[in-house]
Amino acid sequence: MSEQRAAAASALAVAAEASATASAIVAAQAENDGAFWAGQAESFAAAAEAAATIVADATGLDLQTLIVSARRGSDYRTLGIELF
Repeated sequence: MSEQRAAAASALAVAAEASATASAIVAAQAENDGAFWAGQAESFAAAAEAAATIVADATGLDLQTLIVSARRGSDYRTLGIELF
């Protein structure tokens, strides 16, 4: 069960990074699409930040470590997360 939680936390970090990337893409399109898309991008960025914060709290890692690790494709063992 603990191993599943750690894997889920790692997957959430990757998903948060992907969501942040998607937010950046939407923000670029917002220049052409107007205020509606700008509002959507802001919502996505807030959701990505919230997800990353949840993962950071659950793992005890800082956000920068999670972002770098997600980009590198690290799993929970590489991050030094101990199983319960």
